[in-house]
Amino acid sequence: MTRAFLTILVTVAALAFTAPAMAQISVSRTPAANAPVLGAVIRGGTTSTFSVSTAGVVTRTSGDAIRLTGGSVTAPSFSVVCNLDILCNLRYIRITVQTTGASGPPTITKFRVSGLTGTTYRQGSAPAEASVLTFDLNPFILPAYANFTVGMDVQVPAGTASGVDTFTFSVTATQL
Repeated sequence: MTRAFLTILVTVAALAFTAPAMAQISVSRTPAANAPVLGAVIRGGTTSTFSVSTAGVVTRTSGDAIRLTGGSVTAPSFSVVCNLDILCNLRYIRITVQTTGASGPPTITKFRVSGLTGTTYRQGSAPAEASVLTFDLNPFILPAYANFTVGMDVQVPAGTASGVDTFTFSVTATQL
């Protein structure tokens, strides 16, 4: 009886002092370089906004800047992979998309997401567009991954030097 009690006591103590395991979550981007690239833009007399859909279609939604490079761009796609599958099957994953800079005065003003595969949104549908986009994914189903595409609005200030600009942003994933 004493031996069984000590075994139980040692087991409970070991479990109580063991740090909870956290899944190793990685985020990869395709294409790996800065995307999208609007191409050459002639700045106008008013601030202009270009909307890049999650399919890569570019539309000027305001202003008078002219985009010399025609056609679509490559909208960035992201893969979120969980390396300890069982933990991602039990916990929500929070995704945050936010700007980190640009090579010139244009800035990203809004993000949007679509094309989620591998899991579902915790809130039931894609989140609304936002300057910092945060949304939760339901626990992953094996295999433990999620894929999605990001679109954005890029604001080009009036009267700035014309040229080609790149925009940087980050996508992070954390376990809840």
